[in-house]
Amino acid sequence: MHVYYNTSSIILACCMYVYLIRGLRTGDTEQNLATWSSYALLDIVAGISLYVQGGNWYLLLVYIIGSTLVSCYNFGSAQFKIGKTEIVCFILVVVSIIMWYRSGPWYATIISVVGVLIATYPQIEDTIMMPVRPPIEVYLGFGVVNLLNTLGGKAWTVEERLYPAACVGMNLVLIGCCLWNFYKRPRGA
Repeated sequence: MHVYYNTSSIILACCMYVYLIRGLRTGDTEQNLATWSSYALLDIVAGISLYVQGGNWYLLLVYIIGSTLVSCYNFGSAQFKIGKTEIVCFILVVVSIIMWYRSGPWYATIISVVGVLIATYPQIEDTIMMPVRPPIEVYLGFGVVNLLNTLGGKAWTVEERLYPAACVGMNLVLIGCCLWNFYKRPRGA
């Protein structure tokens, strides 16, 4: 059963990235460059750490590719800003990589998961303040992806379930921000 959950999560993640990049190309959505580039780098750290430990790393391979593509599109479109929050996120990426090198893969997995959660902050800010409708369907989709991947873990261990379980919570926060944006916006907007 674990294989079916993991395979389903990987296929759905690929679909979600295609949908998200299409939304970026058409201007239907905006995403934060600092968040997505931090995701790409931290996913590399977590993915290698999980691979070395024999953990649940397949979805992270899709995340590395997808986050890199979203980052490249954002960078190429020149729709990004670099502020204090973004700089703090990049510093956290560097700290995660140093800790990975010094502490080993198990700690690196935990540190990179914490880094991903912190790196979401610029996206949370942007989602709340977004003048256009935030992409709640993207966050719902990735929430389902992460839930399936959590269910696909073989055991309740750091190597198998920490990353996707933490991302379920992160997606719930982003969905809440989308709902906040929707209800705070004037009805004519």
